[in-house]
Formats: sequence, C-alpha cells, structure tokens
Amino acid sequence: MAEDRASRLKDGTRPASSAPAAPPTAEALPGQPTDSVSRQSRRERHQREIFERLVDAARQLMFSRPLDDARVQDITDLADVGKGTFFNFFSAKELVIPEVARERVRQLRQWVDQVKAGHLSSREALNQYLQPNRKLTPSDWHNYYGSFIRSMAHDERVRSSMSDLLSEQEQLVRHLVALGQQKGEFRADRDASALAIYLLHAFLGLQLTAWIAGAGIDPEDLAANARLTFDLLLCPPSTPARLGKVVRPPIPSSQRPKSAHRERKRRGRDGSH
Repeated sequence: MAEDRASRLKDGTRPASSAPAAPPTAEALPGQPTDSVSRQSRRERHQREIFERLVDAARQLMFSRPLDDARVQDITDLADVGKGTFFNFFSAKELVIPEVARERVRQLRQWVDQVKAGHLSSREALNQYLQPNRKLTPSDWHNYYGSFIRSMAHDERVRSSMSDLLSEQEQLVRHLVALGQQKGEFRADRDASALAIYLLHAFLGLQLTAWIAGAGIDPEDLAANARLTFDLLLCPPSTPARLGKVVRPPIPSSQRPKSAHRERKRRGRDGSH
C-alpha cells in the first residue's frame, strides 16, 4: 500500500518492490463492500500519482542544479503539491535520489522482457541502457550525476539504497548478456555474471571519470565511450578468418635473430674457455 511505502521511505529503508503495491481488489478482500474497495483504490492511485510527481519533479530539478542547492519547496512547487506533502513520503530531501534511480532499473527490466519476447536483441537493449534518457548539455549531466555522488557521500541510507539498486541492475544485465550469448550476439568464453559486472563497472567508471573531469564532458561522447567498452567486453573474440589476416606463429627462440650485444657476449664466453 502507498501508506506503507511512504512510512518505509521516511525511515530511509528500501521498499520490497520497485513500485507502489497494487491497490486491493474485491477478490483479494472477500466480504469487503465494493464501494469501500473503490474508495481505497482511488486513494491508492492518488497517493501513487503524488509520489510519482514528486520523484519526477526532483529529477527535473537535478538537471538544472545539484540537489544540494534545491529546497524541498522547489520540488513541491514543481510537483504542484504542498510542501508538507513531501514529508509524507520522504523524511529527508536526499532520500528521493534512490527513487529517481529506480526508474532506470524499471526501464532495464522492461528491456529484458522485450528481449525475452523477441522484440529486441540483447545488444539493442544494452545500447538503450547506455544511452542518456534525454538530450543533455554537459552542465545538465554534471548537475544530475553530481547529485547522486553528493547524496551518497553525505547519507548512508542513500548509499545503501543505491547499492541495492546496483545489485538489481547487475542481475538484469546478466540476463541480457546470457540471452545474447545464447543467440550468438556476445562472446561465450566468459561467464555472463562476470561480463555483466565488468560492463557495469566500466560504465560507472566512465561516468565517475567524466564527472571528476568537470562539466566539459559531452554526454554523447560518454555514451560513445560506453558503447566502445561494451563492444570490447562483449563481442566475440576476433579470429584470423574474420579479420582476413594471417597470424604468424611466434618465432622459435633458436631462429630469432641475435643482437650484436648477445653475439659479443657469446664470443666472450667462448674465448674464456
């Protein structure tokens, strides 16, 4: 229920699911009057809508300024709700950060489902995952990513929730890699779990490096670098036939040309005996 979710968010604990619980139905609660169920359903939908508006408003603000520089009232004004409403869901401004990140995990889960249904290839799904959600200026991206870094550094509850979300992402990326291996899209000489972890760590490392370097990093360049890392990690190893080149075997040590220095050393040893 949305009320239960709100209480857990206020305490800084991660909800058990990635979305508000589905409203109760008459079938789920035998004997409950239909009009009571209807009122409860409307209340659940209303709570969910307010929650999503608050999270979306925080996301929009994070593009224009770091969350540290925004006030709770800036979020609620943009969400068009009263300031006190924010604290029905979050006990601190920083606790909205994991919910902003959770939207990315939800998208990744949808892409996994589309790959399983045959609507996307694993490579297409991972390419979408590496792409920014919207057109960003370097300053937009620096503000947005910096909000995550600062909030995790200042609040252990945020860091813990983000760690849980990273574990979810690892599992979902592992599914995509494993599906791609089954279809011959990706290399199969490495474990899917290991490749998923390498890919995520490389991508997160690129993001952190770009943020440290400053706002001059173009998000499109960052995405291109991420895709290059993706190709290097996941593409099947190249073979001589595919490259169209003949790979020469290593020269045996007995056939390697001797350097002048080695030749003088040999002659010196021969002369000393």
